[in-house]
Amino acid sequence: MDDLVLGIFDLLLGLWLAFAGLRVFFAILPIAAFFIGGYGGFVATRQVFDDGVLGWLIPLVVGLGLAIGLALVSYFLWYAGALILSGAVGALLGSGLMAALDIETNWVVVLVSLAGAALGALIAYFFNLPTLVVIVTTSLIGASVFVLGAMLVLNRVDPEDLEGGPAIAAVNESWFWVLIWAVLAAVAVWVQYQSSKDVELPEGRWSRLQPEAYARVGRAS
Repeated sequence: MDDLVLGIFDLLLGLWLAFAGLRVFFAILPIAAFFIGGYGGFVATRQVFDDGVLGWLIPLVVGLGLAIGLALVSYFLWYAGALILSGAVGALLGSGLMAALDIETNWVVVLVSLAGAALGALIAYFFNLPTLVVIVTTSLIGASVFVLGAMLVLNRVDPEDLEGGPAIAAVNESWFWVLIWAVLAAVAVWVQYQSSKDVELPEGRWSRLQPEAYARVGRAS
């Protein structure tokens, strides 16, 4: 029953994020950075430590510290939040690639995921296309959350199978879920791009989130 409730929540959250990502970007930015940092820090640290008290305590402390840190950074520097989202997509793709290649060595998966995160953030930074970065990253992450919810609702995955991340769980379950993720993400990118003309992002990339920034989202330029 708990898995069903969590799955339905993920389904709704994933659709909302995938198709309304750009319009709700500023509202969700610190929250998204908090959960991405917490989950990423916990998963990465958990791969290093064995089971036991320290095996759970240290990852929890690291995850919480990273969650708070990234949330604060994304609040004071809004474009840093976009880079965090891009890094999350890179890590997602990196871990998914390891699962596709049937590589399960923990330290290898962690290193490739970190490399993917760094590459994703660098691409977003050097392309300097904030609107496109937000559209693509929110679509990909939203589609990932949706697929995770679908697998939970259909009882195709257990919560304990998610320690390595949703991408690994999806690839290990079936390539069908990867296809669903890719199609949904592509549709979401197209929908968001078509409706992005009346969304105005702040001109300064390294400025703090301001209340007026919310007002500009959805206002014609």
